[in-house]
Amino acid sequence: MKSLIPYIKGHVRLRFWCEKPERFLNLCAYHQIVLTNLNRNGEIFECLLSLKDVRRLQDICRKTQTRIKIMEKHGLPFFFYRQKKRKAFFIGIFLGLVLLYLCSTRVWNIHIEGNYSNSTQMILRFLETQDICHGIAKKEINCAQTAAQIRRAFPDITWVSAKLVGTELVITVQENENPQAQEKASEENLPADLVADKSGVIVKMITRQGVPMMTVGQKCKKGDLLVQGRIDLQNDAGEIVRYAYVQADADVYVSHVYTYKDSFPLIHEQRQYTGKKKSRYFLQILKKRLEIGAPFGRPFTDYDQLCRESNVYLTENFLLPVSYGMVTEMEYQKNRIRYSKEEANERANEKLILFLEKLLEKGVQICENNVKIECTDTMCISQGTLVVIEKIGVANPIPEISRSPERNESDDEQQYPGTTDRSSGRT
Repeated sequence: MKSLIPYIKGHVRLRFWCEKPERFLNLCAYHQIVLTNLNRNGEIFECLLSLKDVRRLQDICRKTQTRIKIMEKHGLPFFFYRQKKRKAFFIGIFLGLVLLYLCSTRVWNIHIEGNYSNSTQMILRFLETQDICHGIAKKEINCAQTAAQIRRAFPDITWVSAKLVGTELVITVQENENPQAQEKASEENLPADLVADKSGVIVKMITRQGVPMMTVGQKCKKGDLLVQGRIDLQNDAGEIVRYAYVQADADVYVSHVYTYKDSFPLIHEQRQYTGKKKSRYFLQILKKRLEIGAPFGRPFTDYDQLCRESNVYLTENFLLPVSYGMVTEMEYQKNRIRYSKEEANERANEKLILFLEKLLEKGVQICENNVKIECTDTMCISQGTLVVIEKIGVANPIPEISRSPERNESDDEQQYPGTTDRSSGRT
């Protein structure tokens, strides 16, 4: 930066000689005229001097009878002076600065981070429906409103931050890892029953809140009531005086059977690359792409295309709507290959293991694996059953809440300690 300032202000290489150079240098120091890179060759001195200080040397040179000669001129003032007759050059510079300013007032990149379950393209498509896309003016974006719209559109996103950094809109999201737990927490104070969402035999049951309606060893069906959220409050005579409603909470594990079936053909197509490649470069401005060396028609009958693209940044956060890269097309041939019996069994086992791993990620315990793999002339078939232990139970809100089975609200409001219970005759 320090070396750039003299170039912007302009400086010269000066040669001077006189009978008393000490007096000349002292006067320059007194008037704060800076001479840099001072060299002496006999009675001749050379130095670097800023353009504004050259004009201040006239009086000092007259007093000390010093003669000066400008050897070299450097800097923007001299450059513009030499180009003063080239009007198109200055017009181009002016238009370039105007274009640069106009580009700086728009958003050329929307960066989304922190998203896992919601893809970037999904969020970008939603923003397009809200008229927020690449190239939009920055003044038309309300970051707080944009963040609120994303939260409303995606319920599993718990926190959103939107900010403008240069010509880039940075959206940071935080997703809920367990949407069901969030939904349960939001309805924590609502009375609800716990019902079965799968059928099976109950092997373990731990009730924390509510009245259990089933026990270990019983067989439940989908939709059966596991834990009731209504608690009957009785008096000393065993009569129900009123109900208390809670949200049923329990860990219920059942044993049930999964049916597994999968198949794939023994003869399959496999791609084999021939090694032939064709590459071409491209330059893209906005949505217009210019390809260099693009062939006429399709280069190969069967090929894969690999694209490497790089964006152009003016500064760290100033992304220009320009990109460049290279497209490579690689030819391949389709070969029909038949799995051997060992290869088919190995692939079937891999698919079964992948299925089991997904069950384990959900907290399912696998007790028995009765899956068998058989190969026919054309197919490899995996089928059988899996005996698993899985946690079940979903909350079912109680639609109507009755304060008392036989009494009205005024009777129920009198059931305080110290008052008379009219149904039992006790105080």
